[in-house]
Amino acid sequence: MLARGEKELETGKGYDLKEVMKEADKLLERTEVFRIKAEKVLSRLNKFPLSGRLLPEFPDLPFREVIVPPYRFFYRLKGKVCAWIWGPC
Repeated sequence: MLARGEKELETGKGYDLKEVMKEADKLLERTEVFRIKAEKVLSRLNKFPLSGRLLPEFPDLPFREVIVPPYRFFYRLKGKVCAWIWGPC
């Protein structure tokens, strides 16, 4: 049984390198946009640590969250803010 890639090569199907590079550039751009948004939201926590909301699933726990789609960043106030990722939402 041939792997998908081998089958495509055998049948003459292939990928257009220009199209692949274009899609890679789009992915890099989306990644950079996400990074900038995440840094902005997370740096806000230094000044306004209570700006995140309590976890809707567990409002009695001392954890808060901020959302930068498609990720949820959870953190707990304990001296200074600790953040970790749980995503995607």
